[in-house]
Amino acid sequence: MWAVLIAVAASAAFAAAPVAVLDLPGGGVLPGTLLPATAGEEGDRETLAWRSPAFAGPLEFHLDEIAGVRFTSSPVEQPAAAFRFILSGGDLLDGAIEAIDSDHVTLTPRGTDRPVRVRRDVIEGVSRIGSRIAGSYVGPGGLAGWRHEPEGVWRSEAGHIVAARPGTALIDVVAPTRAIYDIVISWRHRPELRLSAAATKRPGDEGYWVELLRLQDGTPEAAIIRREQELAAVEPLGAGDAATRSLRVVMFVDQEKGRLAAYTVDRGVAGSVSEVVVPPANREPSGRFRISLGTGDVSLESLRVGPWTTDEPVLDVRRATSVVCGDGRTIDGEIASYDKASGEVLVRAAAGDVRIGLDEIEEIVLPRPDRDQAVANSAPATLRLVQASGGTIAGRLASVDERSLRLRVAGIDDEVAVPLDDVLSLTSLVALPSPRELPGRVGTLIAGEASLKGCIVDGRDLDAAIAWLPQGAVEPAALAVPGDGVDAIIEYVPRPSREPIGEAQVEIGGIGGMVNQDALGFFVVTMLSEDGAAAQDGRLQPGDRLLAIKPRPEGGFVPTKGHDVQTVMNLMRGRVGSQVVLRVSAADGEPRDIDLRRGLIYVAGRDILDQALATHVRLASPAVVKPEDSVNYPSLAILRSGDVVPCAVDGMDAKGMRIRTPVADAGANDEIVVSESLVQAVELDPSVPARDIEKPQFDRLRMLPRSQRVTPPTHMVRLRDGDYLRGRLESLDYTTLVLDVRGEVKRLPR
Repeated sequence: MWAVLIAVAASAAFAAAPVAVLDLPGGGVLPGTLLPATAGEEGDRETLAWRSPAFAGPLEFHLDEIAGVRFTSSPVEQPAAAFRFILSGGDLLDGAIEAIDSDHVTLTPRGTDRPVRVRRDVIEGVSRIGSRIAGSYVGPGGLAGWRHEPEGVWRSEAGHIVAARPGTALIDVVAPTRAIYDIVISWRHRPELRLSAAATKRPGDEGYWVELLRLQDGTPEAAIIRREQELAAVEPLGAGDAATRSLRVVMFVDQEKGRLAAYTVDRGVAGSVSEVVVPPANREPSGRFRISLGTGDVSLESLRVGPWTTDEPVLDVRRATSVVCGDGRTIDGEIASYDKASGEVLVRAAAGDVRIGLDEIEEIVLPRPDRDQAVANSAPATLRLVQASGGTIAGRLASVDERSLRLRVAGIDDEVAVPLDDVLSLTSLVALPSPRELPGRVGTLIAGEASLKGCIVDGRDLDAAIAWLPQGAVEPAALAVPGDGVDAIIEYVPRPSREPIGEAQVEIGGIGGMVNQDALGFFVVTMLSEDGAAAQDGRLQPGDRLLAIKPRPEGGFVPTKGHDVQTVMNLMRGRVGSQVVLRVSAADGEPRDIDLRRGLIYVAGRDILDQALATHVRLASPAVVKPEDSVNYPSLAILRSGDVVPCAVDGMDAKGMRIRTPVADAGANDEIVVSESLVQAVELDPSVPARDIEKPQFDRLRMLPRSQRVTPPTHMVRLRDGDYLRGRLESLDYTTLVLDVRGEVKRLPR
């Protein structure tokens, strides 16, 4: 059943165009603008302020009921920064060093003029930006900064990037020539994919990658591959098992020596290290990373890139303090201070004090005795911020002003101010176990590009008839004043499947299984996905013969014998949540019917869904059901009570219809009048099959244009050629239908 819709209006007039998108749990989105917000009375802010064109006033959202914020405007290039600080938990902070003492390093973050004091016990390393040993990245933080194709395949979910059909995504992380790529991926259906480090601009010319594969019997395999034009090396890699749903892959890449090593971590257990070496040819060094999906689905949950500073492929566990210079020198010793006036760093080495110019230093290595203890007494971070300039910071929201967003970060004694024009995304790091309860019936407001759950509340306090309280909002807001705005819809009954917007991904439903033909021409179930609809139902088993399929409730069974595999698969596919009935039997057993609701399967694409629906129409059109006395009573009246009455329609007008029916108390030949309030629809000729309508067309037919709100259409007419016409019914007699369509009276032959 389609959703129940209530039409309202919202103005698109708003002083500033949306420059960001608020992402909400469950796929909700609200384009708009982040508003200034002062520091909370009790310290950290637990909410953020938001302004959207769909609402007349601002909204305030709890941080634990949002997914994040994506900033869509082009970032402004920030001033250059000398050093990149790698902090506990993988955060990155770029800036200029102002001072060093025994407890702190003071720096001025990129794009600001306010120094902050960073405790030394939360600093994992300091690297000069642009040096060969520098280069760190933590993400993905959404799709910002990624080049992905085909369009619409990759999408952002809570800071991760996700795909369910073939495609590639590439980002330049400015990795050094010796780098560690620490990757976490997860999936619902085991993917076949490639993780390429030091990626080239051309996907077919990669030199260092990890390949995840599935053998023909479904066994997962993985390998590391190092390739040059005339030489390649391959080694197997741990790939988990059939129960694995998430995998950590750690890659060590040395482009100078052509060396690649890797290991995987499955459910907390690290596998053995695999390593290959192919001396480099004339390949240009690269700091890019690419993920390429072949089959299945994947979510890139984490990508951390940093310098590989050890000889062996292990994550850096160094404890000593040292300074690495641009000329290759490494000076071990305690870093005592930095004098900005002289530009020198004082290192207390075993042989005595050494003074080094800051401009000579490429890297500062600080001890990390217990980095978890260093932030143990700090409140957990609520937001992770990703900067266009490359930084990543997790902290608690302090305030927002017209120029910057301020975070309180564990291990940093001062608030960190990040320019708003350098913010790519915010990701919420806190979530409630269940949403806060709303005071009314929960629906989804759809207005333009906005879609968000909430409920209608009394709007009199806001000088409005009604207002909308979004899920996660502190207070409601009135919808924008009607005028030349856009239509809005409140949807209370969820659609069986989430439909695409533009070129966005299309979800497809199916039983979660494969079939093939046996020697006798029967289609036999050969495989069932463990999380598919059929496997979860439990009645269908591998080896069962698939005799016939009823792809939709209003059609009949389609025998499978005589059709090809693609046709049979199309009959089983359809919209997510729609019904399909399978007629099956064990070998030489009695046929039995299994009714299922299609679940999400791991193929996607509008063309695939269109092919499936077209096959339903072609092979399983509804059977023509005629009453026993269809000559005298050729039509069907569908009443709002749900009753279907065979009848002969003598006439109709705006007040109702005049019919003769064999079920009337007055007698079969006596005309009776049925009020329009009792009638849902009339099938004048049930022998003409209905035609499937795509969702966008259906929505247009159900949507009430603003120009027709004074005299709205009262009826929708389906013509014999399959077209639809809306208008105000004036009359219907034995020969002619008279319909007022937008002020123009049309006379159509009955």
